[in-house]
Amino acid sequence: MVDLDNIRIQDIFDMDFLQKFQDTYARAVGMTAVTVDANGKPVTKPTDWTDFCMKFTRDSKEGCRRCEECDRKGGEAAARNGRPSLYECHAGLMDFGAPIMLSGKQIGSILGGQVLTSPPDEEKFRAYAREINVDPDKYVEALRKVQIVPKARLEHAANGLFLMASALSKIGLFQYQLRDLAGSINDTVLHVSATMEELAASANDVNANQRGLNTEIKNVSEISGKINEFTSLIRDIAKQTRLLG
Repeated sequence: MVDLDNIRIQDIFDMDFLQKFQDTYARAVGMTAVTVDANGKPVTKPTDWTDFCMKFTRDSKEGCRRCEECDRKGGEAAARNGRPSLYECHAGLMDFGAPIMLSGKQIGSILGGQVLTSPPDEEKFRAYAREINVDPDKYVEALRKVQIVPKARLEHAANGLFLMASALSKIGLFQYQLRDLAGSINDTVLHVSATMEELAASANDVNANQRGLNTEIKNVSEISGKINEFTSLIRDIAKQTRLLG
C-alpha cells in the first residue's frame, strides 16, 4: 500500500490544475489564495495577493518569516479541528486555512483571505510597520486598499474551499494509488515473462536435473504470492473508489 508518511501535495495533484483551481476560486470569492505544504512553504503561486502583503510585509525579512510561521500554524489549527480555521495573521489581516488531508494526515493547506472584517486602527499598523522595518506611511497607504468584508462571508469562503480541497485530495490519492499499482503490475509482468522463458528453456532441456526443476517450481510459487498481493491491493483501491462515489 501507499506510504502516506512521505507523500507530498505534488505527488497527488496535477500542479497546473491546482494552480488554475486556486486562481479561479480566489477570484470568484474576491479574496486571495495560496497552497502551502505541511511546513507552511508555498507550492503554488499566490493568487491576487495584496500589495500590503507582497510588497511590504513579505518583502521584509522578519515579516516574511512571521508570515510563513503564521501560514503553518493556520494550517495546523485547521487540521486539529478537522475543519477550516479563521485566524488573524501576525500583520493584522484576517485569513483562513482549509487543510488538505489524506487518511487523517495533513499534507498541506489552501490558505485564503487577506481581508479585514472591520475598519483598521491605522496607528496600530504604523507601529507594526516599524517593528518589521517597513515604511509606516507606505504601509498604511497599502492597508487602505485592503477590502473589508463581513465575517460571515469569510466563513462561507473557507467552508467552500474546505469541501473542494477534501474532494480533490481523495481523487488525487486514488490516482496516485493507480499509478503505483500500474508500476507494480508492470514489474511483475516483466518478472513473469522472464520466468516463463526460463521454464520454456528448461522444458526443452530433456536432461534438466531435479534441482533446476525445483528452482523453477519455487519461482512459480513466488509469482503466485505476488499475484495474491496485487489482488488484495486492487480490493483496497476498489474500496477507495466506492468512497469517492
